[in-house]
Amino acid sequence: MQLNVAVELDKKVVEYTINSARLPSKSSNSNAFTVLMNKSKVYSMPKKYEVNTSSKVKKLSGPQQLYCDLIDWAQSTGCGWSSDIVEDSGKQAPTSLSNALW
Repeated sequence: MQLNVAVELDKKVVEYTINSARLPSKSSNSNAFTVLMNKSKVYSMPKKYEVNTSSKVKKLSGPQQLYCDLIDWAQSTGCGWSSDIVEDSGKQAPTSLSNALW
């Protein structure tokens, strides 16, 4: 059910009754440490260069395109960085690699 039902019915409060027999069983083995460890396995990628639409040149330079291609390749292979270091190490790694290859 969508949340805009309350607005359509001009109500301020909506009460839901959940039938617990229909809910999937949850494992009681989940604790804070497990949640944090699973969260750390989520990988992010640094921002890619974007084409500057205000300039005459409507495409990326060679090194910029290589940087974007390296990010796409790393993402397609399942690599990445945790969200807390993606702007530091996550940006430095493809920059160094693209500079070395270019």
